[in-house]
Amino acid sequence: MRVLQVAYACRPGSGSEPGAGWILAQSAAARHDVWLVTQPGNVSAIAAAPDVAPGLRVVPSGPRLSPRWARVPAARRAHSVVWHLSARRTVRRLHARIGFDVAHHTTYASDSSCTAVTALKGVPYVWGPVGGYCRTTLVFARFLGIRGTAREVTRVVGTGVARRLLARGVAQHAGLVVAQNADAAALIRRKTNRVVVHPNVALSSHVKRNPESARLKTIGYAGHLLRLKGLGLLLDALAEPSLRAWTLELVGDGPDEQWLRDRAAALGVAERVTFLGRLPHNEVLTWLETISLFAFPSFRDSAGWALAEAVMVGVPVVALDQGGPPTITGGLGIVASRPVHSLASRLAQRIAGGGGQAPAVWSSHRFPEVIDTWYRRAVGELHQGAESTS
Repeated sequence: MRVLQVAYACRPGSGSEPGAGWILAQSAAARHDVWLVTQPGNVSAIAAAPDVAPGLRVVPSGPRLSPRWARVPAARRAHSVVWHLSARRTVRRLHARIGFDVAHHTTYASDSSCTAVTALKGVPYVWGPVGGYCRTTLVFARFLGIRGTAREVTRVVGTGVARRLLARGVAQHAGLVVAQNADAAALIRRKTNRVVVHPNVALSSHVKRNPESARLKTIGYAGHLLRLKGLGLLLDALAEPSLRAWTLELVGDGPDEQWLRDRAAALGVAERVTFLGRLPHNEVLTWLETISLFAFPSFRDSAGWALAEAVMVGVPVVALDQGGPPTITGGLGIVASRPVHSLASRLAQRIAGGGGQAPAVWSSHRFPEVIDTWYRRAVGELHQGAESTS
């Protein structure tokens, strides 16, 4: 099939959304002819990548986002909307010349945002993996602080409005919607039953670690240092008597790092907490092999790329029953987030018990077949709909 992919983020060798965009493009091009519309800033990295699939053609489009603003989530989300609106002209021009069989919005697919693929009338499209929605995080207000809670209230109101203004009709008209997790799928099923659940994690195979080489009673976390990631909760758990002999290592940086340092000192656990800063992706994978457990107590995450990498490496994991982690781990190592008042104690008990050893099922080698199934289903849904109205 002739496939149009629209990927706001797409960068070889990266994690999270950029890495997912690249693996989805390569996987689709393994079986189809793919035209990838992406930001101009991604083109040089793609051109330098080894083993680019012969069926992949890259089409730069849209305004650039300066590196200074690219790390600000709100700026990135706003730029994504502007980029998709500007890319509509590009995809229409390509379709007039090529005639696509199916289109696919791959990265930064949110249930509260728009997409360029709807510019192609009569072309079936796959939307997702789609994230965005998660059960309310406001019950965790005491871990978020006043500013964090205010930001969450603003987000809840803002995304609700955006769902009506920007994403209206996108799910209903999609040939297939791929939801990142069960929470997102439940919301989307109010609009369409053409939904499958699959997170946007597609990881290169990694050699399983030798458990005997891991350091005993070492908890690890990798990602942005934000209160929203539940790191204040994790520090509270570390202060529980059951974890008195455990240490914690945090990989990453973020605006709440100093708050976390102060919180650790106030709880009397500062000597057992190490801030490792940002590490190259390959070093993160090596570090994962050395810890005894990976904790991901995020209050709101559509998927959880770092969590999936820990699973692939073979590290026992602990996470909350919020958003994507239950899908990533198959329900293993999951802690119920309610009632909140005893959450730190229950999290500590789960960590002390060794977490859960989830199956590694998110290998990128599966994706050519998975994506081919998505496309054939999307095309089949369009043809079925056309026959029923004729």
